[in-house]
Formats: sequence, structure tokens, C-alpha cells
Amino acid sequence: MAYVLVFVGGNPERRELLARTVVRVGRAPGCDVVVNEPGISGLALRFMLDDTGHVLGESLQSVGSVEVFREDGTRLAAPRRGERFNLGPGVHEVRVHNGHVLVVRVVNPDVSAGRPGRARGVTITAGRWTRNQVLQPTPEGEWRKVAALCALRTGALPGPAQSASGARARVLEDVQALKLPPQGANASKWLQRRLERARSELGLVNPTDEWHVPVIGDWVVRSQVIDEATYVELQRARDAARAQAAKEEGAQVEEEVT
Repeated sequence: MAYVLVFVGGNPERRELLARTVVRVGRAPGCDVVVNEPGISGLALRFMLDDTGHVLGESLQSVGSVEVFREDGTRLAAPRRGERFNLGPGVHEVRVHNGHVLVVRVVNPDVSAGRPGRARGVTITAGRWTRNQVLQPTPEGEWRKVAALCALRTGALPGPAQSASGARARVLEDVQALKLPPQGANASKWLQRRLERARSELGLVNPTDEWHVPVIGDWVVRSQVIDEATYVELQRARDAARAQAAKEEGAQVEEEVT
């Protein structure tokens, strides 16, 4: 059974089970765990279980910052106020910083045991992406489509994964085939900006450019933020676009020869 354990000043304040209930943490008397600390919002955090058995959290702290960490101290995400985040199986810490530090330890048994290709303890800063967010994104949300293309190149669906050195070049080909950059734009720079946006939104760190695609792709796959039907639809659109581009290129070569 998943549960949250709230620490104030390094001491455990209260443990609450997550069954079909919602656990609210904050200063307001109506919260399930009341934290009488300055700077903590009336309702700072909210936790519940989703239909898959993962813990769904929501950041509601109005001042300061909220950060999510793995048990080993690895920082995973920094959800803004109003953002939801999914916590996969394992142990995580959600920390509220505002002069004082409030720590909520979230413990969730491995409900995904036996599912190949799914990692433990995955965190994302938003819920499931909709089909339109991936396939027909707004300019502001194009990073999601790029992240999905990264996932296709690093093992979202059965088949050999691309090497780190080749994955970025393949994603660039996909981007160009799908005609994502505006006409006349530099495709490589366009892709780089979207990769950087995806890295920022997912709370990742950027050691090298080559690192972008495989790690973003792996992160998206493990988070299960995209359903398989959307992956398949994106893959088909990408393959059709690349086939059309190859056909047009072949026709152009033939015309030049004749």
C-alpha cells in the first residue's frame, strides 16, 4: 500500500496511507496533515492514487519552490504551482522550500513489476500527454512532439534502439520529413531549441548535446506519459512523411537526369 510520510524539521510528523483517499498537506486546519510552519501554504501539496497504481501529486505551494527527488538524492523535477506530477513505484521525496524545508516521503510498492522496459521511480511534471499535444502541438508545446520522436528513436516500440551518436541525426531527419520547422528556418537550430525546452520541462541536466536524444527518449518511455496508440500513430506519420520525401527526391533526380 502506498503512503506518504511528512517530515517537519527532520522529524516525522505523520504517516498517511493512500488508498482511494486524497492526502492534503498544508497549514489549513482542514488538511489531512497540518504543518504549522511559516511560509507553508494553506494547501501546499496534494497526493492521490491514479488508476494505474501510481501516486499522482499536485504542487499548490504559492511561494518558494517544490522539488522532487529520488531516494538517492537525484533531483527529478521542479513542478510549478498547479502542476501535477506522477510518481512511479519506489521511494521519492517531495520538498517544499521557503526558508524552512518541508519533506514528504512518498513510498509506493513496485506495481509495475514484470513489465519489461519500464523503470522504477519515474517522475514527470505533468499528467499523460493527449494525442493532440503529441501529434498536433501548438508552437509552445512542440517540445512534446520532439520528445516523442526521441522516444521512437530510443526504444518506445519494439525494434533496435539507435546509438547516441546516430539518434540525434535520425530525429533531425524525422523533423525535416514532418516539415516541423517553419519554412526557411534552420532545422538543426530549431531542433536544438526544442530539445533544450524538453530537457528543461522534464527537469533534466545537459552534459553534452549528444546526450539529449537518448536520455529524453528514455525518460519519456519510462514515464509512460504517452500511450502506445499515440506512439504508433506518430510512427506511421513519420514513416509516411519520410517515404514521401524519398519519393520526391527520387523524382527530382530522375527529372535532372532526363
